[in-house]
Amino acid sequence: MARHRIPQVLDGHLQVLDGTDGFRSPILLGSPAWYTWLKEEAAQSFAFRSAQGALTVRREQSHGNWYWYAYRTQRGKLHKAYLGKLEELTPERLHDVAATLVVNTQPHRQEPNANIAPPAFISAEPPTQPPVDTKTKRHGETLLATKLFIPRPAPTLVARPRLIARLTAGTQRSLTLVTAPAGWGKTTLLSAWQTDPGSSDFLVAWVSLDAGDNDPVRFWTYVITALNTLYAGVGETPLALLRSPQPPPMESVLTTLLNNLAALPEKGVLVLDDYHVIESQPIHAALVFLLEHLPPWLHLVIATRLDPPFPLARLRVRGALTEVRAADLRFNSEEAAAFLTEVMDLPLSAGQITALEAHTEGWIAGLHLAALSAQGRSMEQLAHFIEDFTGSNRFVLEYLTEEVLGRQAEEMQTFLLHTSILDRLCAPLCEALLSGEPGRAEPSQSQPAHLQLEYLERANLFLLPLDDEQHWYRYHHLFADVLRSRLKQTRPTLVAELHRRASAWYEQHEMLVEAVQHALAAPDLELAARLIEQNGISIAIRGQVHLVLGWLNALPDALVRSRARLSLCSALMLMFTNQLEAAELRLHDAEACVQAGMPADQARIIRGWVAGVRANLALFSGDLAHCVAFSRQT
Repeated sequence: MARHRIPQVLDGHLQVLDGTDGFRSPILLGSPAWYTWLKEEAAQSFAFRSAQGALTVRREQSHGNWYWYAYRTQRGKLHKAYLGKLEELTPERLHDVAATLVVNTQPHRQEPNANIAPPAFISAEPPTQPPVDTKTKRHGETLLATKLFIPRPAPTLVARPRLIARLTAGTQRSLTLVTAPAGWGKTTLLSAWQTDPGSSDFLVAWVSLDAGDNDPVRFWTYVITALNTLYAGVGETPLALLRSPQPPPMESVLTTLLNNLAALPEKGVLVLDDYHVIESQPIHAALVFLLEHLPPWLHLVIATRLDPPFPLARLRVRGALTEVRAADLRFNSEEAAAFLTEVMDLPLSAGQITALEAHTEGWIAGLHLAALSAQGRSMEQLAHFIEDFTGSNRFVLEYLTEEVLGRQAEEMQTFLLHTSILDRLCAPLCEALLSGEPGRAEPSQSQPAHLQLEYLERANLFLLPLDDEQHWYRYHHLFADVLRSRLKQTRPTLVAELHRRASAWYEQHEMLVEAVQHALAAPDLELAARLIEQNGISIAIRGQVHLVLGWLNALPDALVRSRARLSLCSALMLMFTNQLEAAELRLHDAEACVQAGMPADQARIIRGWVAGVRANLALFSGDLAHCVAFSRQT
């Protein structure tokens, strides 16, 4: 006799046997056909499997109504959770309850205790009047269990013992702050740390935060519930206070929690991931209160993209703070090599690895995105790919646009895009680019540039200081590439004007190399020609001959030939680089610029310069007679 098989939900589809032991067409969860099947009399139970966990779901009658329940057996014990009425069996509800039951049935790292109560956020019975939405109820809301899961270490993990050791040593202090922009491996590092043998001496509670947690009651409900997973019952009274109709001040709730924690000697760590989403000042203030009164066996770890508004200076002085920042998180050469060749299995040479590390500046997500783009390429294609890899790569462009640029306010996006044309930034220069010239349509920014730069540095938005005085900065190379690409896409006509503004500022501040470079980037050829005529020789004499020659080569040949001073400057650069024949041709171009009707003094100066350069050319060739003769014509 064939064994009876109940319907199964796999990969979001219901598989149901028909009368011939074959399967009917799969039914998509949440579709009209799904709810039609649930109404069938034969629909009494089904198995549900997902990444969150496995359940058996049954329909049962209670108080004259039909409800659905979830069951899971773990270590010989049957656990039960209420799902809801037929219309409440959404895919989201099934996934949430599966995850919740997994939390409830997983063993804790401490010794089993028969007195530990199940977490308060799971219910085995329906309410007297089941709510319309059983996912969220204000104050008594059902919490999302997956926010309390410790993320599994990534399969692309690279061993980082130096950072693991720093985190473990940091538990002797009150706070560890892991601060870096998106994609620097903050969460990955912390999840790897808690699985490291060196962390077996303490328990870890984890809360993954999101924007909805800016409500203080919701935030602290998650935090206290997480602590309850470490120390059973420690948060029962504080949670009851939070959920009371008129909650007491938050400090009173936290005082109760701290008193309960003080009686528990077991060492623990509380991790708050993605804390940068928290903008609520009451939450910041209450967390500082908690931090300053933590018992010595409880350690707080905060992972964030920007520094929280805590008294960090005071914590540093007291020796209560451990900091892990982008400079610490970036892959060094050995880690980059291990990631690219061992984890991503790319056949790269040492030189190619060094090139990719330089392009990404050790940014972990950048290396990962580069590796994904490189997979499946031939050796020749791989070499070209690495040589050309920039922020315009599709994966990098999409990641930084969505995760960084798209999350900024419009004013900050404008600042980032306008200043992206700069290799170096300072506040006055940024102001020049943002304000433009009088009468221009570009609006001036409501916030001064120095405050914008301070925010960017505080928010870890890929801005790197270039001096100890925090006067000059630069953007991360890939981020700058993304910003420039975005600027060209959205405001193509503005690019040239921004370069002209930068050139004018640099010229005004006698930073002439940068002034010429921005004039060429505009490209404003007349402006570049004037700057090179006025300053090219003096810059070359200071040792930058090849730089000036490169500028001249970037100008159209016809423009150089039509201007005597440019031709003379070019002749000198060619002479200095031992290109004597080419230098003589440029001197002919300079002489050709002397025309009838030109003022006599101007013509005499040009001829004198030509004679002087020819005298030097003769000297270079060892022709002393001609050297003397040309010298007398100057």
